[in-house]
Amino acid sequence: MSKYYGFFTKVLVNQLVKKHSSKKMQNDDAKNPATAEQQRLLAFGAVLLTQNSGESFRTISLHYDFKEDIDALLSKFWDIEKRDDALPILDYLSNAEGHTPFVDDVYNTFVKNGRLDPIHPEELLNPVKGLENAYRATLERIYDVTKITNDLPEEVMREIHATVVTNLAARINSGLTAYKTTKEILLDLGFTEGELLALPSTASWDLGRACSVARYCVKSGYIQEDEAYAFMQRAADKAVTLYKNWREFFAAYLTGRALGYGNDSKDMYADCYWLIKEENSPYQWVPFK
Repeated sequence: MSKYYGFFTKVLVNQLVKKHSSKKMQNDDAKNPATAEQQRLLAFGAVLLTQNSGESFRTISLHYDFKEDIDALLSKFWDIEKRDDALPILDYLSNAEGHTPFVDDVYNTFVKNGRLDPIHPEELLNPVKGLENAYRATLERIYDVTKITNDLPEEVMREIHATVVTNLAARINSGLTAYKTTKEILLDLGFTEGELLALPSTASWDLGRACSVARYCVKSGYIQEDEAYAFMQRAADKAVTLYKNWREFFAAYLTGRALGYGNDSKDMYADCYWLIKEENSPYQWVPFK
């Protein structure tokens, strides 16, 4: 018996099924239809776009039509308020250079080895093999690394190191806590322990967000449709070199989201269920490769 699929989840899933089969969505899609290949690219952004507003994947145009809300979303969560803000973010996401280096380290060092219990910062005072990227990413989040030079006093370097490992441990622990529930959700959706321990990378969290954020940026007028599709193409090309299918891409996305963002995805279980289980989900009718 599912721990997560109850009455209210069923209602939400049915709403998504009906919405994606509705005449209104079909009419909206027909106003700016995407080609079959463009629909494949749009599907890579399915998780975030389903979670936020249940968007179609047959058009790049957003069904949710309130531009001011999209502008606010991009500003609040991405610090994107103009074209010059959008381009570098879309660039590093579509290259899997966002949170992927940090999250892959945590996944490979802890999750794959069955270590989901909290760690203490003291465990990280000495360099931990496999966490080099995670350490560097944490350092760059806290300090201007151009000012950290070899001529800094030893006590200053020790203080910097202690601050970094404290923050690194806190973020790792937040991610591991979220992952425990995310793992439950993925198992509930039919994934196996073996599948969840054999992911080649958590890059799909960056790659998927590249595709969804690109659509939002088109809506806000920061980039053109052809530019958005170019970013999506780059993300999709990288994804198909890493993953075998939508199923693996999706599991890696939720894993990356948990370990990098500290969110367990309980609030989006209905969206996940629709994507994995329902026939009118893009994962069912759009080819991965």
